[in-house]
Amino acid sequence: MQVNQPQIASASFEMDKEYFEECFREFFRSSHWFVRFKPFIAVTLILLSLIVLKYTQSFVVLGGLLLAIGSYELSQHFWTRLTWVDKRVKSHKHLASHKMEFKFTESGLEHNGPTASGRVSWAGVRDVRETEAGLVLVMGEGLSMYVPRRFIVPVEAATVMVALAKRGDLRAE
Repeated sequence: MQVNQPQIASASFEMDKEYFEECFREFFRSSHWFVRFKPFIAVTLILLSLIVLKYTQSFVVLGGLLLAIGSYELSQHFWTRLTWVDKRVKSHKHLASHKMEFKFTESGLEHNGPTASGRVSWAGVRDVRETEAGLVLVMGEGLSMYVPRRFIVPVEAATVMVALAKRGDLRAE
């Protein structure tokens, strides 16, 4: 990435508990459809198990199994969210600064935060998922960054950045 590229947009925000909760929510919403609907599927399994247990005598084992699976999946969803947010908040407590800064240019993005900083060209961004509240920038397997839309200045630049990332995908092929 060239250093003297004109800046398209920037974003600066604190990585606090509110940010991590929003981050989890937006990652969850931008996930595979099965992951998004898992809590609803779990509740459906629990309701179905209660119907089976109440109205049939011969399918008690099936009703118990559906109840166990539904209960496990529902508790797993809430436990995962709680521990994910808690781990990130705890890992950032010892840091002097929680400020994350992004600069977006025609050729890529520059990020500077308490734990990492660097530059990534748009060709290095595998996927950009636009959510209601922000952008999920996927760099690779297990490496993603979330930028809340309310901190992108100017906010209209979010659509330009998505287009640049998609164009970067084409250049990389």
